[in-house]
Amino acid sequence: MFRRGLPINPKLLGLVVIAASLTSLAFAFVSHKGLPGRNYTYATLAFEQVPPSLRDGTEVRVRGQRVGQVHHVSFENGPRLELQLPGGFDIYKDATARIRSRSLLGQKYVQIDPGTPAAGALGDAVLGADRTTSVVDIVDVVDTFDDETRKALHTALLAVGGGAGGHGQDLNDLIAASPDLLADLNLTGRTLTAEETRLVAFLATAERLSGRFNGREAELERLIHQMGDTLLAVAADGGRPLADTVKKLPATLDALTPALADLEKAAAALGPAVGDFGPSAAALGAVTPDFRAALRESVPVLGKVPPVSELSGPALFALTGTFNDARPLAPALGKTFEEAAKQLAILAPYAPDLDLLLDGLRDAFAEGDVNGKYLRVASIFAAINQAGNRNPYPDPGEAATDGSRYTLVGP
Repeated sequence: MFRRGLPINPKLLGLVVIAASLTSLAFAFVSHKGLPGRNYTYATLAFEQVPPSLRDGTEVRVRGQRVGQVHHVSFENGPRLELQLPGGFDIYKDATARIRSRSLLGQKYVQIDPGTPAAGALGDAVLGADRTTSVVDIVDVVDTFDDETRKALHTALLAVGGGAGGHGQDLNDLIAASPDLLADLNLTGRTLTAEETRLVAFLATAERLSGRFNGREAELERLIHQMGDTLLAVAADGGRPLADTVKKLPATLDALTPALADLEKAAAALGPAVGDFGPSAAALGAVTPDFRAALRESVPVLGKVPPVSELSGPALFALTGTFNDARPLAPALGKTFEEAAKQLAILAPYAPDLDLLLDGLRDAFAEGDVNGKYLRVASIFAAINQAGNRNPYPDPGEAATDGSRYTLVGP
């Protein structure tokens, strides 16, 4: 037999259900404020900017673990977040915080590093914006692009998506190797930011170098096309000629090593000669501008050479025949000059006396009288007679210094 159930008033049951629903709804509205009856610690953080998607109730994490939530977001004195943390959880003055993305749908969370006790407790103070970092949404980044850049980015993403299709395994391999790649990237980043790398100076030099190509894009394009043609020529026959050359290269280098060793000795011996050549090279460099000017000014003269050479051609051909006819006379002329040299050797000591005689003849014919007479023979004899103390037979070369120098008298 069945026991009869207790009588239940439907109205009372409906009221209980409604009250429970209202209580659950009220708790849902205030759940982001924390559970009633629990003790909480509050900290205020200042940020440069706060994403619109970050609201009250957003998670607060420490080392990836949730420890609290955002209690309130205010913008009265700049963007500030009031964090609700468990009681006894201390935030220190050297703490740091950053807003990070939780998903691609725009959800965010606050990542904090509480700091060290040596810095002192933060208390009611505000953690400054210099110790906080806000996240930059991809939407904010895209908003900075103009229409053409957005279209180009759209095309690039479509191309990347189409190219990545069917390469899931390759992507998995990339993700599996990413820890090692990131470690290498970390080392690369530290190397690039090191002071001895001088990355800033390198970038400045690269900027100046790229500026030198302004206005020469067409020449650079032609150079790239020529380089492409060269690479295609190297890759002819599947690169087999290049591969054969590379295979023979070690033996060639082995054979070339002794020659290079000998060349090193020759270069060492040539060093002093090159050092001695330095002044000559400097002098050559000094006269180069003058030589260049002479070449530049000789262009008009050289332009006139072809007509002159054409006109002088017949005379040169005729002169060739003359020299051919005079060739038998050359031995006789040589003998004549040889005999004349003997006679001139006898007269050589009297060269000063001959010079004195010629000077006297020049003076005799230098001036004339009113009658147009130029030869002053009487003056010559008068001068001779005046030089009574002269030696009539001086030695060769002493006529000019023997006695007193005579003076010619006028007509």
